[in-house]
Amino acid sequence: MRLRISVCWACVVLATSASAQSLAGARDMTARAKVLDVEAGSALAQGDRATWASKSDESLKLLREASRIYREMGIESSDDPYLLEEYANALDLARDFDLAAQIFERLTRLEPENAIWRLKLGVALVETGPLHRKRAKTNLERALGMAGDEATAAAAASALGQMYWDASHFDAAARYSEQALGVMPNDVRAATNLAGVSIRNGEVADAYRTLSALTSFRGDEFARIQVTVSQALNDFEQRRAWFEDEAASHAAYARLLSREGRNSEA
Repeated sequence: MRLRISVCWACVVLATSASAQSLAGARDMTARAKVLDVEAGSALAQGDRATWASKSDESLKLLREASRIYREMGIESSDDPYLLEEYANALDLARDFDLAAQIFERLTRLEPENAIWRLKLGVALVETGPLHRKRAKTNLERALGMAGDEATAAAAASALGQMYWDASHFDAAARYSEQALGVMPNDVRAATNLAGVSIRNGEVADAYRTLSALTSFRGDEFARIQVTVSQALNDFEQRRAWFEDEAASHAAYARLLSREGRNSEA
């Protein structure tokens, strides 16, 4: 009997040690992925797309592996909010928004008044698409109302701006995006959506200034800029809108066209 008890405790110690090592490995992978994302963004800002692609790909592989480790450890069934948050953040960074939203929803059930988790749930829901727009709006507005600091409130406003842009409610998109940029001037999502609204309205010089003020961005943010600017330019043309007949506006419009590869028009 004593031998059995001793062996059992040895198994527990080994299992605990293995779990600790797995958790440390997942955390290390996530931390390395974040560094690679920053390096990829810097490379992209300097026009080095090869380095950006390489580092972005490596980062994504690390995040997916970290997410797999969290999942195999059974973290998604845990009631430990800190482990759940780690797992959800890894999923979010890996752009696995459906699963991230599920975990953040569990967290908001554990702590309904946690503005950060409410915000992250809303952002993940925005990224999953229009089917979850109503839930995204509810959670983001709640986060905005509960936020105890300017940064959280600004992030919620930025996400609401994205949601309203996606829903083609452009006045609301501009209003929330301006609110976010007042606190976070380098918020790529807010700047992109505000620039998109400006382009649609023919305020092309304002749009170009807004985009030019961005100093760094991730690869997915760069893609967001390209898609939004392209859509806004098409909307501007289809609406037969116009801009001021002055050199600054013509130059800004030409630069916006050039960003989209429409060089002959530019």
